[in-house]
Amino acid sequence: ILPHAVYTLLDCLRAGAGDGTGTPVEVLVGNVTADGDLYAVLRSGRATGILEVTLRGRPVEQWIRVVGTNGSARADFVTGANVILPGPGASAPAVLLSPFRTGWQTTWGSIGGFYGRLRNRKISYPGLVDLCRRFHGSIARGTEPPLTPASIRETVHVCVQLNEAAREAERTAEEAATVRLEQAERRQQPAGGRTAVVTGGTGLLGGTLAERLRRD
Repeated sequence: ILPHAVYTLLDCLRAGAGDGTGTPVEVLVGNVTADGDLYAVLRSGRATGILEVTLRGRPVEQWIRVVGTNGSARADFVTGANVILPGPGASAPAVLLSPFRTGWQTTWGSIGGFYGRLRNRKISYPGLVDLCRRFHGSIARGTEPPLTPASIRETVHVCVQLNEAAREAERTAEEAATVRLEQAERRQQPAGGRTAVVTGGTGLLGGTLAERLRRD
């Protein structure tokens, strides 16, 4: 699910940078947890992009936000709501109205997003079905695809950096889990010759059953 948010964020950054397509995109911060939560900050020119994907955190979230010198925009891939706050927003009236504008757009955008999904019976991210249709249509007609090869390469480049952070987090978590397992095994008493085989021991049910059998 990561590339769908990344190429959308990159496109928004290009639009918000105002320096043309040659401005490089930097991954400033990439915080990834082993259980599937990702937080990243990207920058292109004077525009900053924020990406959040939570798989284990609650509530589940996936959104991008672009902040520039003349406004900001936030797209929520779960609810389908877009919050757009144009203008510098530095005056007192703008600061006071900003929370109400954000709440209004979030509420009605979410209602419209959920209604559209139920009406059209679509459970995928907003725009994904249309994008796939346009991509296959470009192949059939021999026309330009909706995503350029350059944007695809850039998306892969950013995803590779974030995946490296994810693998590093997984390695760190695996090393810590190995240490905890060795300590637990040293504390275990002999099982008295009784043996149980548990399949699917890494899942929620199997893991819980294995712990209960070990205690008993």
